[in-house]
Amino acid sequence: MNSQKTIDEEELRIPRDDPSEWISSGSVERSTVLFIWSSAPAETLAASRSVYRALQAQRQLQPELRLLCFDLHEQRSKLSKVLETYKVGAVPTVLAFPAHAHQPSDRVEGVYPARVGALVEQLVHNSAAADTKTVRQRVEKMISEHPILLFMKGTPERPRCGFSQQIVQLLVGDLKLPRASLATFDVLTDEQVRQEVKAYSQWPTFPQLYVRGELIGGLDVCREMAQSGELAALLASATRDEHGTTGP
Repeated sequence: MNSQKTIDEEELRIPRDDPSEWISSGSVERSTVLFIWSSAPAETLAASRSVYRALQAQRQLQPELRLLCFDLHEQRSKLSKVLETYKVGAVPTVLAFPAHAHQPSDRVEGVYPARVGALVEQLVHNSAAADTKTVRQRVEKMISEHPILLFMKGTPERPRCGFSQQIVQLLVGDLKLPRASLATFDVLTDEQVRQEVKAYSQWPTFPQLYVRGELIGGLDVCREMAQSGELAALLASATRDEHGTTGP
């Protein structure tokens, strides 16, 4: 299917985040994963992509997780402090930081996707156990932290209702939204969140698309806005904001 091809291609495009923001922060406000990868040579890029797929799979289940990706090949001059501080000696490397931590709680060096998945699951589990926020605060946090957030049934790769499948096709397939820019939350995995989202948005059904903290609507509304061109403009603006870029 064209939609599956688009999703697979976008997953392989590993982003490059700005290391300077991380270095200056000192500690993190929420659970964060640092992914040190390299776009060259080819074999290292292939290994990095394998690990990134595992990270993306976990991030779709936990959109509140912060993921930062640093390319050693292209950003080496900006990464010396990161490499030294956290004693990174291999690429790819995944570092897990609980909220407010100054040092990683765990790491995976090399191509071990299963271990990466387990590391992220443990990080999220520990964070949830320590988190005393209400369900409403969790929902508000997810909405505020992700420029583009889709509450859906299932995941983009495995939607569990036709409407969710169609809205992913609309966003990623038809409107060419980069897969990495679309955060999702599977409402079937958490009944409390599912009910709270419905109350918060005053919208009884799923999927629900939020852009820059504002409810856009479900599939029908998104289709209408896509036809008028309004949705594409909103998504493009949110994507530019996410990456800190400007332009037409």
